[in-house]
Amino acid sequence: MSSWLVAEGLCFAHAADRPLIENIHLTINDERVALIGSNGAGKTTLLRLLTGALVPQRGHIARRGRQVHWPQMPEPGQVVGDVLPPDDPGRAAALSRLGLPPEMPDDLPLSRLSGGQVARLHLAAIRLIQPDMLILDEPGNDLDADGRASLADLIRNWRGGLLLVSHELGLLSLADRILDLSPLGLRSHGGGYQGWQAARQAERRAAERALVDAQKQARRAQVAVRETEARAARRARAGKQAKARGSNAPILMGQRRDKAEQAASARRIKGERQQEAADHALEQARRGLPPPPPPLDMAVNPTGVPAGKMLLRAVGLSLSRNGRPLWQNVSFEMTGPARLALTGRNGVGKSSLLDCLDGRLCPDTGTLTRAPHLQIARLDQRLAAPSDATPLSLARLAHKAQGEGETRAALARFGFRAAAAEMPLRLLSGGMRVRAHLCAALGGAAPPQVLLLDEPANHLDLEGRAALLEALSAYDGALVLVSHDPDFRRAVGVTQEIQLG
Repeated sequence: MSSWLVAEGLCFAHAADRPLIENIHLTINDERVALIGSNGAGKTTLLRLLTGALVPQRGHIARRGRQVHWPQMPEPGQVVGDVLPPDDPGRAAALSRLGLPPEMPDDLPLSRLSGGQVARLHLAAIRLIQPDMLILDEPGNDLDADGRASLADLIRNWRGGLLLVSHELGLLSLADRILDLSPLGLRSHGGGYQGWQAARQAERRAAERALVDAQKQARRAQVAVRETEARAARRARAGKQAKARGSNAPILMGQRRDKAEQAASARRIKGERQQEAADHALEQARRGLPPPPPPLDMAVNPTGVPAGKMLLRAVGLSLSRNGRPLWQNVSFEMTGPARLALTGRNGVGKSSLLDCLDGRLCPDTGTLTRAPHLQIARLDQRLAAPSDATPLSLARLAHKAQGEGETRAALARFGFRAAAAEMPLRLLSGGMRVRAHLCAALGGAAPPQVLLLDEPANHLDLEGRAALLEALSAYDGALVLVSHDPDFRRAVGVTQEIQLG
């Protein structure tokens, strides 16, 4: 059987001096393949090349059969009909099985749905289309526990071609083969995720040993060259002293000088060759280890919120959508550095409650009281931004009172140094976009007293997640968190939960 997807010699760069995808080759057959790499390594760009959303600058892609792409985030303006096949007789049943309204109109914008509902919509579409090849970019984002279980069952039982990008270990462990994308290129490992981890650790240890050995050899070569030069200098001084004393005949002195110069030249050439060989070995050893990612330090300045100050008070809040109650009689109070989590299944209105807290929506009933001059920042689930936005433009807009130097310094702490701060958000990975919005929300000199976070760990790699947890643990303001990840909620220090639905 022919392969479902073949890519040969793919090359792509957003900027001429920074190639992101360089000479990539891959083939997908009837197998489950996981594509891994740190945020910004180019995973989403590679998937967009493979699906035809981007055109490679060099290289060739061959596709076969029915293929479905589940993107990291919906494109602006997409509607339900762009995901679900029209007029499919099994459509209503597929939607109902996944907890979605069976009569979802084709023209309903995806922006009107929660992230979890959009994810479930993609699950329904896969069951209806029954494609030969799946390309999934962070499909577990926004799904609740039941939705993640359905996704895991789909991947576990898949018998066609499948290419998965994810940071979730549970999904990665279902892969038959691992593709590791790094500055060293794309490497394939056929032993599953656990086998790849063991092989990567062994390779890294071997590469680190080779680097240490090469560094020692380079230092020895440098010492040898210096010793050769020192001996030549001593001989030259001795010859000058003998000539000054007139202790040898001029002819004999000339012969000795010629021989000394020839020997010195030979030693110099030998030393230079040894130095070149040692430098080459050192460079090869360094190439065996990918460069470390820029360090993240998402530190947050103190808000100065007093422990007993009332920031938010909700009494008897209720909200309906299209005549259907989302939640009723929600009451809570947040004082000082409170930690509140909103939980519940996809579609119960967690993001809508955040919309009420930051003033985008008004509840149908109840009262919501905010402290005078309260500053609230929001990390939106969809990471909405203008099409031409960059990390720098987001930070400038959010921190208008700061100077350019302070803004650039904050961006650097969140991983955006120099030209990276001016890259369009639409070209960045989901994890990098999360960090850009986090910088806009938290990177200012005077951070907000209340922070609303809607699935903030989505898209982040392990390093980004650890840096985010460290920043939120040190944040002394109030926090309202939407997250389906109980480990993340515990790590943030949630002290109160409200289950909706």
